Amino acid sequence: MHGLVLSLAASAVTVLPIQDAQPPPPTPSQEAVERLEKLDLAIEDYEHEWQEEQAKLREKYAADLERVTDEGCEVSMSAMAMSPDYSPFIATLSEWVEGSEGEDQALYLTRICRLATYGDGVEGRDALERLLVSHAKSPTWARLGQMLPFLEARFGKELEGGVVARLTANPSPDVRGWVALTLHRKTIESAERDSKEYAAAREAVTAAARGATDEGLRDELKGLIEVREKFGVGLIAPDIEGVDLDGAAFRLSDYKGQILFVDFWGDW
Repeated sequence: MHGLVLSLAASAVTVLPIQDAQPPPPTPSQEAVERLEKLDLAIEDYEHEWQEEQAKLREKYAADLERVTDEGCEVSMSAMAMSPDYSPFIATLSEWVEGSEGEDQALYLTRICRLATYGDGVEGRDALERLLVSHAKSPTWARLGQMLPFLEARFGKELEGGVVARLTANPSPDVRGWVALTLHRKTIESAERDSKEYAAAREAVTAAARGATDEGLRDELKGLIEVREKFGVGLIAPDIEGVDLDGAAFRLSDYKGQILFVDFWGDW
């Protein structure tokens, strides 16, 4: 809405412009959100049961190996699945997709993408293509933000126009933030810091961080630049403090002027 507001004071009239009100972003219906929440709980229960079953099969297989005979093990490796079978849940979501529209449909499609992009990935690719064709401007894409690099690598060449490039005009600042992270991560991590490519990527990522409403996304965008500029090759390392194997306290600065090899390891 355009117009003017008259601000009346004792001896003056000030004309103030009315700014166009931005409509709120479209959101799925409460019914669709609650429906999906119930399905997610069922998926969590199934995953828990599947993990317990696989653990028992692994134990059985290990025990069989110790008493292997000419007839082989009672439990074969093929009995142990690499990932759960989500096909019943995908079938349910597919029915919901056909019976819905707008943001409700986009919500169900994003959930299919998250469940069905592994293995042969056919259902995931089909859901992704439908999202791109019918819901490219949906804010629901933010739910797939962390998966965008994987989706681009897996299906970008199969789908006309790719995946990420078709989301650059999405009106959601969070979706555009995930797009910026996907497009510019490699440049930020590896380009020379005094290059034009790095400067352009840094500007894009910084702008995306300013606009992001998702705190986690904003921190990730800022962190990408911070890690490169504080911990890059040739920079002074942070003054790490700790205790050595003999129990003596130390600081990294104690070794200033010496060549120091730092070994990072874990026992996971």
